[in-house]
Amino acid sequence: MNKKILKKFGIALLAAAGSLYIIFLALPLIVNPIVNGYTPQIEAEINKATGLVSRLDGVRLVTTPKLTAGLGINKFTLTEQDNMPFFSADDFRIKMSLIPLLAGRIEIDTVQ
Repeated sequence: MNKKILKKFGIALLAAAGSLYIIFLALPLIVNPIVNGYTPQIEAEINKATGLVSRLDGVRLVTTPKLTAGLGINKFTLTEQDNMPFFSADDFRIKMSLIPLLAGRIEIDTVQ
């Protein structure tokens, strides 16, 4: 009797984990329109923190099967107040590993 209960519990646990994984991978489809709505606030925070004028085009959430999540930006530019270019990147991505977060560590997986 106990083996049947453990087997059912294991199957339910595996199904729940699989469902969460699929939701994690599909999350960008749901969240990206919301993320794009916050682009002006993100730009304002960058401006306030750096003193440079920032421009973000095509901000999107990125998830990968190896449990990393991050942001992708089609075009990212920073200019000085007098319109002199300071930094520019096309197809900029930064991703962090999620498993180390459980241990309280932040690990950057990719910066492209």
